[in-house]
Amino acid sequence: MPIYAVQTLVENAIKHNALSDKNPLFIQILIEDGRLKVVNNLIPKKVKTNSSTGLKILINAIRCLPILRLKSLKQSNFYGIYQPSLSMKIVIIEDEKLTAKDLAKTINVVEPDFEIVVILHSVEDAIDFFKTKPEIDLIFSDIELGDGLSFEIFEKLQISVPIIFCTAYNQYALEAFKAVGIDYLLKPFSKQSVGKAIENSTY
Repeated sequence: MPIYAVQTLVENAIKHNALSDKNPLFIQILIEDGRLKVVNNLIPKKVKTNSSTGLKILINAIRCLPILRLKSLKQSNFYGIYQPSLSMKIVIIEDEKLTAKDLAKTINVVEPDFEIVVILHSVEDAIDFFKTKPEIDLIFSDIELGDGLSFEIFEKLQISVPIIFCTAYNQYALEAFKAVGIDYLLKPFSKQSVGKAIENSTY
């Protein structure tokens, strides 16, 4: 969760409440059911119109981030920002079945709520899959596949999903970052390296 999301909500609570020595403002920052709430104890000031412009600006800014899909909440007693699901949908592109299975297991150990949607073993399979325009949050991809380089997939299709490349070779690093790559893991990977790559992908 970006820190400025919390900051903006707190500023919003201060701005829209009448403060005094007799009526101090108490702001609670809560997490309930995966939702971040900023709750205050005072009745908001009376205003002619309430366009929620501040929240709209915040949401538009957050939409620029690759992974976070935060939404605004506006109810009678609080304003809030939440991420609809802590789960992410993952695709693995890896021609070595044992390596793919190990990577899927490692991802689930690091992030148990993540869903491995599919494991693809070739350039051809990946192109066919992504032509269906699936809802995917993150891709882990090997580079050297049995029928070519995985870069061919991303050259032929417009894929904006962030990609973490996993390979035994370091000579592809520059090309990987040109192809929407956000991280580059050298095999053998570990729980620490996979976890760090996932963390980098979400902020």
